[in-house]
Amino acid sequence: MASLTGSSKTIIIQLSLALAGLALQFPDWQDTAVQSVIDRFGQNPATVSTLLEFLTVLPEEISSNSKIPVTVRCIYSSDYILIDLAICQPDEYKDGSTRLLTNNAGAIASLLTMYITASGVTTALQSQILYCLRSWVIAGEILPSAVAETPLLGFAFDALESDDLFDAAVDVLCEVIHETQEVDENMAVIEVIIPKLVELKPKLLLAKDDPEKMKGLQKSIAKLAIGECSAYHDLDIVPITFQFWMRHALSIGKRPSVSPLFLDAYRSLMRVMIRHLYFPEDPSKMAPQEADDFRSFRHVMGDTLKDCCFALEEACAGRPVSWQEIEAPLFSLRSMGAEIDPSDDRVIPKITDLMPSLADYPRPTPELYSIPAAVRL
Repeated sequence: MASLTGSSKTIIIQLSLALAGLALQFPDWQDTAVQSVIDRFGQNPATVSTLLEFLTVLPEEISSNSKIPVTVRCIYSSDYILIDLAICQPDEYKDGSTRLLTNNAGAIASLLTMYITASGVTTALQSQILYCLRSWVIAGEILPSAVAETPLLGFAFDALESDDLFDAAVDVLCEVIHETQEVDENMAVIEVIIPKLVELKPKLLLAKDDPEKMKGLQKSIAKLAIGECSAYHDLDIVPITFQFWMRHALSIGKRPSVSPLFLDAYRSLMRVMIRHLYFPEDPSKMAPQEADDFRSFRHVMGDTLKDCCFALEEACAGRPVSWQEIEAPLFSLRSMGAEIDPSDDRVIPKITDLMPSLADYPRPTPELYSIPAAVRL
């Protein structure tokens, strides 16, 4: 590897994968494998890139490559060396992972911090450092709390200003935020992250004409600026928010009481989703593929509308109401819908605003099939 420094990145990656597999297969080397590679490649600026490549693929291989776990036994004699390969037992594999990853996580965090703050560090190397950090965070070896205690977190947020580092910064921030799902355990980290996310929120407006940058920012701050992200006009970007709404609806559905702020958010979301459902004024101008994609997207948005109903169900529950009291007004809307001017901007918005407030009914009936037609008007 040392002799091939500066060669094709593909070659370095393949050699790094081989070295990672070798480290896992030889238990006697596991305690010193990572440190020996750091000592060999980490001192010379010309070989640091090779070291970072190895440190990036190591947790990925150990965590996800099912073809690696074998135990190698070497039997020596004066005439031959017999290499015996056996399937690695779960305890052996776990022990190897602990020796190679867990026992070195603190040292890796310190090493990456040293490199990211070094004078003369290049943008390409900074990008590698961020991707390496992401790999260890995904593997669960470097915890969000450890990241927050170093300059790495602040650098990742600052890197969003750089076109060259933007993608790497978004990826690592998304993983760090994802790993804070256990709120009680990560409250200290969340309190550090939230103000930085708030500072990013105005950038959504600045990036509104750049779909790629908007997509990256949205991935990073979707958990905070989710409303603005859902309302964005690009229908390739809007679905990024859907998983959040689904999981959040399931979460608040388990609570005995729900904050009015959350309910208002779902009412706003329903209005946004309905607005996204609108066909263009002249559908004939849509290309065939564009029309097909839009129809498919409408069905996907239907699931998010169901999440709205789930979240708002209890809030909208009042006195028991018979299905007849619901169906009759909806049927009347269906009947009158043909006379509504499609360009009307006074009555239709009021009707759509009423939909989240429909009373619950005890059971579905054939008569209530008029609801979809009434919604379509």
